[in-house]
Amino acid sequence: MRGRGFTLIEILVVIVIIGILASLVLVGVISALNSAKRSSTEQLIEQVKAACESYRIRWGDYPPSTLAEFKARLPNDTNNGAEALTACLSSQDRGGILFQATHVDYYGNVDDDRVDKNITNWYFGDNQLREILDLYGQPLMYVHHKDYARSAPGTTLYRLRAGKVDVSLKPARAEATKTFACPDKFQILSAGKDGVPGSQDDLVGW
Repeated sequence: MRGRGFTLIEILVVIVIIGILASLVLVGVISALNSAKRSSTEQLIEQVKAACESYRIRWGDYPPSTLAEFKARLPNDTNNGAEALTACLSSQDRGGILFQATHVDYYGNVDDDRVDKNITNWYFGDNQLREILDLYGQPLMYVHHKDYARSAPGTTLYRLRAGKVDVSLKPARAEATKTFACPDKFQILSAGKDGVPGSQDDLVGW
């Protein structure tokens, strides 16, 4: 007597069950990866904040929002804050580098710009204007407190390239008082997974 085989319906049911289980595993893996990126970006922001405090102790002020203060001829006005932050914290002057990323992927040149000289004596081996990137591959936003009020309509000081799109940034204000957050320091943030500053998934450093 022959053994009974699987019917077509039974095989289809098994395939559907396997598909459902695979989907659940995939969702779990994606969620874990996103959580890890978020956590690592939060840690990165804290490290950069600590480096900014060390910069203030060494130089008497926090890194500027633009390298124009160094009388540098800048190729564009995109990612100014991110580039100034990276250049200042990477300087080899007055005691050495204050922030050096643990992985090369934490640095980028999203808008692909260069200058004709090493403005701050940074340790990089070329004259690219680099940015410190979050774990989503986007530059960290940085604004010195003295520049908060320069966010009037039409300004390009805080223009950030997110992906292939330039977006305008505005320093954040506290909901309760409507005054700028960290009024005597700086604001630093990651635009998060969606790459859009001002959305709910932003990671802020204040």
